[in-house]
Amino acid sequence: FPSHDITAHPIMEELVKETSMDLPQILVDQELARMEDEFSADLARMGMDINKYLEQIKKTREDMHKEWKNDAIARAKTQIIAAKIAE
Repeated sequence: FPSHDITAHPIMEELVKETSMDLPQILVDQELARMEDEFSADLARMGMDINKYLEQIKKTREDMHKEWKNDAIARAKTQIIAAKIAE
């Protein structure tokens, strides 16, 4: 994912790591959907369809989401932390 993403900032990474919170599943699901949309757009720019990509690597969307779950949680936590900092 883009390196300009705030989740890649060392201070934010540490805040996310050290912050314990219960995230509603819907926030994680929304982040997974956003990540899939971003990935799909990246593939499209390279002339590839996400379904064909998944077929080639022999994985399902569910497999991909399982692999991305920790990143989705970190990204959701980052959004909440950044919003609290901005208050």
